[in-house]
Amino acid sequence: MHLTIDYPWYFYLLCLAAGALFAAALYYIPFGHRRPQFPKRIHLLLAFLRFLAVSLIAFLLLSPLVTRIRHEKEKPLVILAQDNSRSIVLTADSAYYRDDYIASLNHLRSRLSRDYEVLTCTFGQSPSEPSLAELDPSFSESQTDIASVLSHIAEVYEGSNLGAVILASDGIYNHGLNPVASARRLPCPIYTVALGDTTLLRDARIAHVRCNREVALSRKFPVEVTLVANRLKGRHASLSVSQGSKKLYSQEVDYTSDRFSTSLSFLLLADHPGLQTYTISLSASDGEHSVSNNTFSLHVRVLDQRQRVAIVAAAPHPDVAALRRALEANDGVDVSVFTADEFLRSLSSARSDTPFDLAILHQISSAGTAAVCPALQRLNIPTLYILGPATDLDAFNALHTGVSIHTSLHSSVDAVAAPNPAFASFSLDASVLDAIAQQPPLQAPFGNYDVSPSIQTLFFSRIGNITSDMPLVAVSSASSRSAFIFGEGLWRWRMHDLAQNGQSLFFDQLVSQLVRFVCSNSSSKRLRVSVPDIVRHDEHVLLSAELLDDNLEPTVTPDVKLVLTDSSRSLSYLFSRRASSYRLNLGFLPEGRYSYRASTSLAGKSYVDDGIFIVSKADVESASLTADHTLLQTIASETGARLVSPHQLDSLESWLHDRPDLKTVIHSRTVNHSLASVWWVLLTILLLFAAEWAIRKYHSEI
Repeated sequence: MHLTIDYPWYFYLLCLAAGALFAAALYYIPFGHRRPQFPKRIHLLLAFLRFLAVSLIAFLLLSPLVTRIRHEKEKPLVILAQDNSRSIVLTADSAYYRDDYIASLNHLRSRLSRDYEVLTCTFGQSPSEPSLAELDPSFSESQTDIASVLSHIAEVYEGSNLGAVILASDGIYNHGLNPVASARRLPCPIYTVALGDTTLLRDARIAHVRCNREVALSRKFPVEVTLVANRLKGRHASLSVSQGSKKLYSQEVDYTSDRFSTSLSFLLLADHPGLQTYTISLSASDGEHSVSNNTFSLHVRVLDQRQRVAIVAAAPHPDVAALRRALEANDGVDVSVFTADEFLRSLSSARSDTPFDLAILHQISSAGTAAVCPALQRLNIPTLYILGPATDLDAFNALHTGVSIHTSLHSSVDAVAAPNPAFASFSLDASVLDAIAQQPPLQAPFGNYDVSPSIQTLFFSRIGNITSDMPLVAVSSASSRSAFIFGEGLWRWRMHDLAQNGQSLFFDQLVSQLVRFVCSNSSSKRLRVSVPDIVRHDEHVLLSAELLDDNLEPTVTPDVKLVLTDSSRSLSYLFSRRASSYRLNLGFLPEGRYSYRASTSLAGKSYVDDGIFIVSKADVESASLTADHTLLQTIASETGARLVSPHQLDSLESWLHDRPDLKTVIHSRTVNHSLASVWWVLLTILLLFAAEWAIRKYHSEI
């Protein structure tokens, strides 16, 4: 500990001089009145006490700082992550996992708490983030996302003394990414507890269905169904597809082995527009463990017209190929790729006044921008702008799109997508937002971004570990709708999606939603309601709405009402207001098909919007009950840990104690605070004055 002041050394002498002056004035200089009479030694003692007190007060007026080094101990952190999904208790050991196992795990936590800081985390309850809580013996019906809980731990406890993670699960995940990649991000061992049953049950199920979620009207679209059957060799089944009471397709299936798997492909005709539901059924065999996984509901939106999209690029680029493949995944989209000159010739030779529903401009140069953009504005064609290092920012700023970028460096920066929770122009599934947030960075122009109020940011730019206010993906709700991607390298997003999931579903959904939003005619439809086509029964149904005034600017002045109708009743709701949009949370709804009608009045005119959505109940937890202990072994070995059975929990304590890297960390930090805030200094001054007063009082009465 040492003192620090911001004044020269001779200020110490001034403090002593002030103390001496006060003492002399009180006890040695009469100033016109009689000096108090005390014995000489008492007189000197009183003067000395006053001298010390006043000198110390004067010294405190110099604002001296006390510098100390504080040492804090941080125990190793051990996190118990318990899989709370229902697949664990749908086995023969259900009673054990509900009672004895939970008691053993709580006992382990109690013993570990003596030497470590122990936190518990349960997951498998909902697709939201895992929560820190007491271990709960109730098991959820919902989906399991092991990768999410590992990523959550890595982000929340980054920089802390994270010693180990104990992951208790059956290894079955039916949501999110492969957990092995997320496990590698943790800087600590992951000990896995193998729950569940690896026995192959006698069962057949529809394992996976692949199909485009949007198809064109009057066209046939392919459907691929993957069937899996265990211990049913020599038996037969029938796969059928129906819509309502009408059977559309059927095929016989022979189970040729005890570990049977096959894929069946067929075509269905989209003969009715709107959101259509097809039921895929696999006939049950005698002795099957579960028949709930023999049925699958396929929901497809049939579009009654194709959207024409033009991609205009300055030069060949992998981003163009990624965008084209994502758009061509929807049967309702025609995609054409042009250079700037080819696009202008296409516009001049077109028979229609609006030959394209959307133009995607990929890093157009200043010459291309000057030629193409006026034609787009004249024809009122919505535009998706993709900017990158090759973009002429001065030419882009001259377009007055609502976003301008000012920089003197003309450089780029690696920007990772950070979701904006306040975005309300349209809805994206939480899984899509999470997946995009984990994609590789884009090369974004670096500078000061001026954003108008009509721009809503879907993803901010996260640079390093800091989320900036720079938009990375944004949309405009002005009179001519537009969208912006401020970065080059979208092809990496699609490749990462393919590598992680075997398909580019998340990337394609993002592109599809952006295109659908931009292509919507905001000038003809003043009230728009957005809701996902399919909502799980264990998710909140969230609706967003946008109302445009006569200047085609967003407004929230009037109330917006909504009437929700299912097969049996109708309910009325009122949207809540946001900054420039409306939001309505319907909570959890039962499984079924719902239609809605939103209405409002503005300036004496009535506006309505209607549509349908489906609440689906997919019992994903009972779809597969065979525990995947191989996955748990891989996670443990990849992180330098071990796999144990639920009956070997006691060994975890000794293994953790034997690890040399699980040590208490001592943090030292320098703390500065004012000497005037130290209690014993103030007490010393008070005692000096008290002693002086007591001595004077005593000798005055003698």
